[in-house]
Amino acid sequence: DTMNADGVTVDAPGTYQRGGILHVEQGGMLNVNDKTTLKNGKAARGGAIYGRDNTTINVNGSVLITGCVATTYGGGIYTDGTLAVTGTSTNKVTITNCSAADGGGIRTSEANNEVTIRWCEITGCTASGASDAVKGNGGRAITASGGGINAWTKDLTMTDCKVTGCSAGWTGGGLENILPGRCIGGDRFGNREGHLPAKEGRLWYECDIDYCGGKRNAKRIV
Repeated sequence: DTMNADGVTVDAPGTYQRGGILHVEQGGMLNVNDKTTLKNGKAARGGAIYGRDNTTINVNGSVLITGCVATTYGGGIYTDGTLAVTGTSTNKVTITNCSAADGGGIRTSEANNEVTIRWCEITGCTASGASDAVKGNGGRAITASGGGINAWTKDLTMTDCKVTGCSAGWTGGGLENILPGRCIGGDRFGNREGHLPAKEGRLWYECDIDYCGGKRNAKRIV
């Protein structure tokens, strides 16, 4: 089955288990099209949009997702399926001021699914973690990773995107990408010990190595 959201504005301040505004079931397709606004959705997973296994979610044109919250994964979008976020140079997809325990803007969770993001701006999103009482997949504790995006996939493509002003309580303030044996992520490096050259306006960034989720080790590339 296919569901389309075309040029609508949905303000949904209620709270749901999965998909605060839009929920697509296993094997379905969701098209969120130009001039659609989704705001103030709240759910355990997918504050605005939730997709189950083998779903396809297409977000096209000047779509705005704002102020949405997930208590676990994916403040703006959560999916176990394929995701294509496709704006243009003049009509960008914008995900702003969304939050979750993990994956403040976008959270994907299947390593074999394709995630493509083009002409998208993700701003002011946060991944803040969860209390011990809130558990994620398999009863695991949720680590505050991927303030903008946390993509558990081996096939992530981003083109002409901006991820700004996002933060995470653990790793990947802007972007966290993890799959078995591989990971990219990291955040600003404070240089508090003064081992690196200091200069006004200079910023250092760090990346974790030999790390695939959970508690960080001491290995970094700066």
